[in-house]
Amino acid sequence: MNRRTFVSYALFLFCFMVFFPGKSAAVDPRYSVSGLPRTLLEIKELEIEVEVATGEAVNIGMMFRTYLAKNEGMLFVFEPPRRTGMWMENTLIPLSVAFLSEDGIILNIEKMEPLTRDLHLSSGVAAFALEMNQGWFERNDVKPGDAVRGLPKSESSNSYK
Repeated sequence: MNRRTFVSYALFLFCFMVFFPGKSAAVDPRYSVSGLPRTLLEIKELEIEVEVATGEAVNIGMMFRTYLAKNEGMLFVFEPPRRTGMWMENTLIPLSVAFLSEDGIILNIEKMEPLTRDLHLSSGVAAFALEMNQGWFERNDVKPGDAVRGLPKSESSNSYK
């Protein structure tokens, strides 16, 4: 493709996107920049907004991100529930992860350092993992045994507990 054709094509695409934007994940508040659905969860009296990662999105998680807002995180849904682990390869920000049982009880919380392959394991069978900025759980006095409310019932269901 020559330069003139490329410029014409790029201009056409730009105009098309401006005049026919369609439904964009960037403008729909229910979706994050990554296109993952968002939902609200509650821990104690705290409300947090999370992206919900299922299927292949579980393998990508928060890789390559440079920022995570104060009361936001990512919820990983494991179908079926299992003993699992998380690591931080290609993840640029320090995070903490809480592994959760099917009924939303926090099993254990682990601190994770950026750009490492250290494996952080669930202490039991986990249906979910909740990643937040490192230290968020401690700052908010959230500990193993606490309950998380608003979790999805299953990957194939859009309803929440």
